[in-house]
Amino acid sequence: MNERQLNLLRSLLAHLNEFRTIGELAVEQDCSVRTIRNDLDKIEQLLEGRLHEGKLERRPGIGVSLRAEKRNVKKLMEIVHASDSDSSYKEDMGRRLLILYHLLMADAPLTLTSLAEKYYVNKAVIKEDLEWLDKEIAPYGLTLMTRQNYGTVVEGREKDKRGVLAKTAKRLKDLSTKEKALLQFFDPSEIKIVQDALKALQATYEISINPETLESLVIHILFTIKRIYLNQPIELSDKELRAIDGTESFDWSETVSRWVEKRLNLVFPVNEKAYLALHFHGSRIEHQLKSAETDLKAGPDWVDELVRELLEEVSDFENLPLVEDKALLTNLQIHLRTTANRIEGGLAVSNPLLSEIKKEYPHLFYFILTVVEEYNERIGISIPEDEVGYLTVHFQAALERVHMQLPKKLIVGIVCHFGIGVSAFLQAKIERHFPEIEETVILSAAELKTYLQSHQLDLVVTTEPLPDIGVTTLLISPLLNDEEVRQIARFIRKQPAKQAEKNEQWDILRYTQPFLVHLGQSFTTPEAALIFIVQQIFSKGYVEKEYLETVLGRESHSSTGIGMGIALPHGDPRYIRQSSISCLTFRQPIKWGNENVSLVFLLAVKKEELKNANMKQFFVFMNRLMENPLLYEKMLKEQDRLKFLSYFKMEEQ
Repeated sequence: MNERQLNLLRSLLAHLNEFRTIGELAVEQDCSVRTIRNDLDKIEQLLEGRLHEGKLERRPGIGVSLRAEKRNVKKLMEIVHASDSDSSYKEDMGRRLLILYHLLMADAPLTLTSLAEKYYVNKAVIKEDLEWLDKEIAPYGLTLMTRQNYGTVVEGREKDKRGVLAKTAKRLKDLSTKEKALLQFFDPSEIKIVQDALKALQATYEISINPETLESLVIHILFTIKRIYLNQPIELSDKELRAIDGTESFDWSETVSRWVEKRLNLVFPVNEKAYLALHFHGSRIEHQLKSAETDLKAGPDWVDELVRELLEEVSDFENLPLVEDKALLTNLQIHLRTTANRIEGGLAVSNPLLSEIKKEYPHLFYFILTVVEEYNERIGISIPEDEVGYLTVHFQAALERVHMQLPKKLIVGIVCHFGIGVSAFLQAKIERHFPEIEETVILSAAELKTYLQSHQLDLVVTTEPLPDIGVTTLLISPLLNDEEVRQIARFIRKQPAKQAEKNEQWDILRYTQPFLVHLGQSFTTPEAALIFIVQQIFSKGYVEKEYLETVLGRESHSSTGIGMGIALPHGDPRYIRQSSISCLTFRQPIKWGNENVSLVFLLAVKKEELKNANMKQFFVFMNRLMENPLLYEKMLKEQDRLKFLSYFKMEEQ
């Protein structure tokens, strides 16, 4: 069985002896009804031929149910969940999904040899992977076409390819939840090559780079590789090139570049080498540098002023001491100094991951953008959105460092009477959902009392009722459903369920009222839609008349679309009298920058209010909305304003 079929069987097992409709299962597994029927045929064959512990019962007009006797449930659970504890299964799955991702993204055919070298396996393994992938994408109307001396390409409609690409990216993210979020943007094999290159550099030159600086350099080089692949190299001024050329930092950059070039078959332009050299120099490994390196100029005064302002504002925004992060300070200074030179010389910059950054970190990106735009206005410069994307990455890296250093306190016991296979599945799922848990311990009910005599547990989750053990206990199902995940979250975050529900409703209604919701509208341009919604809040006294001009100017400068048919337009906070969020849906999508948009949220929010937890929950909801096509479609089709607003509390905030 493939992963989707395993998930389907697990779902049926979670609702043992209950009927589920085909449509319901299709929505749950994010695939077509036809695919579910085909998967059920496969599961039925396995149940009849090999897994004798259960059988499928199908009733037209009612649905399908997995039937099993109580004595066979334990065995069936162990069989179904065996793959969850199998690391080789996860490794194979990860490689296959990455191959599919690159096939879908590639502009030219990929050969067996190139794929084998990329993933450090032989061509026979790659051939098996391609055969597996061909079957996996067939239900979506796609096929893999392989020709000798040519390579492999994905054939099918572009629309279908985009759909599979989105699903593949999500599955990759689910497989790699233990990785740092920023590194999820990059190929694991490329990450390994860059890390090895920096290790080799330290050994060759006998230097030591601290972990924070090393992490920053890895991310910087990975962005460089992305830019080179897309033929969008960074541009530096002649002054910067002359300043860094011939320094030991440039020698280090050459060494790392050659290492990466040889293994990825690409060429670092001189500007990218120089930019990496500037990062080496700025990393303050000065006891190893030649004296000539100290002559590099710091850049205009506004750079240090903006760095200080960003550090203070974002520290306050996140309620974390980011002003004390020396690696962050260095990265911001290096980046904004080169930004200043690019602005002075009229040089362009591109950020190959701007759309992904806006999607993954909308709250952080939007706040930094607000600080930068306010600063732009004050001193008369123009820092583009691409640069704001890079600033967001630097701050996100710092946030990840802080969260990794926070002391972990929770130890959770897992009591499961369905065997080690199901216990391991529960353990993996809990750890995936809650990385803040320091340790999970698998115990039997008989072992628990003895264990607690010499060990401390903060929480016990159990699949069977337990006597009072003096520790908070949550009774869960073997498959740990969404509501049970929320129960664990409420315990960990110390938020009772009643209070959480109250906050969800209050949060959105603080900024949005039914008269700010405009459903099923017909506009042909973003400008017309923006004029309409701004006029609505102007008539209510929420903004000053100048606000419209800033919203339109912001949109003409750079599209506020964030992907998945959603746009988040906004204007200058100085002209906002009362914060609000206006909601707008279109009967037909309209062209919004480079994408089609059907759902718009006008964020007329004061800068200081961006910092409060309520606004942060709005961006959390946006992120979940982008990952939930069913909820997106419901909101798009909704014609009742109150029902539309109710969707904001359908997800846990």
